[in-house]
Amino acid sequence: MDKNKLTKLNVVHYRILPVCGRCRFADFQGKEWATCKKHLYDHQKHTDSVRELSVHFAGSCSRTKNHGGTWFEPVITENLGGFHSFSIDELQDDCTPSS
Repeated sequence: MDKNKLTKLNVVHYRILPVCGRCRFADFQGKEWATCKKHLYDHQKHTDSVRELSVHFAGSCSRTKNHGGTWFEPVITENLGGFHSFSIDELQDDCTPSS
């Protein structure tokens, strides 16, 4: 990675967050919305049946290790290349990166 680019990314505190768009439990196929195969709910509005939860690409359901670990699992094919060091795989309860 270009040295100046790396410096700038660090200056602006750039981070790649554990969002649904990076998680293996949702398949966005280039769209903003998908369903999560990890989280189900009892839908009552139309069908009264169990459904997968609708999720947005930029959303996150990550839990902390203090609350039983994280649900986030990056897709197997994820390739962050030189940006790997900016990846955060867990958020605290207040959505800040865990240390």
